Amino acid sequence: GLEYLEAYGSEMTTPAYNALNDALVAAEAAVDSEDFDQMSAALSAIAKATIAAGENRTAVTELSSALDALDLAIVDYEETATAEALTNAGALMEKFGGDALMALTTEEVKAAVEEVKAAALKLKIPNTVTEASDENPVDLTVLIPNADFGAGANVDWAYTKNGGNGPVYANGYDGPGFEFWNGTVTNLAFDIYQALSALPEGKYTLAAD
Repeated sequence: GLEYLEAYGSEMTTPAYNALNDALVAAEAAVDSEDFDQMSAALSAIAKATIAAGENRTAVTELSSALDALDLAIVDYEETATAEALTNAGALMEKFGGDALMALTTEEVKAAVEEVKAAALKLKIPNTVTEASDENPVDLTVLIPNADFGAGANVDWAYTKNGGNGPVYANGYDGPGFEFWNGTVTNLAFDIYQALSALPEGKYTLAAD
């Protein structure tokens, strides 16, 4: 616990750091008391606090990466995003950036990750979407993660199958894609899909090249 705190304390938020430090202080008191039950309970508390600290570090890393991506998205989509999306993104950068992040609990950090990711996605929605119609559709392919399968197999997509091999990444034909195959099964069935959220309300057409 102490080694972990010294090595990674700067990568934790304050509540997680304090929780692990408090467990270590309590353990020192338990050792001084020479009471077996207290020492046993203290060791258990340190183990739990260390695991929780690791979970906190992972969440902090994810949030930091999400904030970096959001910052880049603000620049990339500044000319095309809606004013609302830009305002929300800027507010989240301020809300969770710098010292503000360090005051969060692990659960708050995890919730912030999802909130920041959703904000980055909304920046990709063009401000012309309100003008979309059957005669004047707006292309929202950008909202589909790894839409062209270019990031490789099993990235952002889930799948089911009844046998055979795959999915494997296949960079052939006219570009990258997924491939399921079986040399002997005649009725190979598979499904590849992903769930999308935070989409603008409207009517959608899904097509593939």
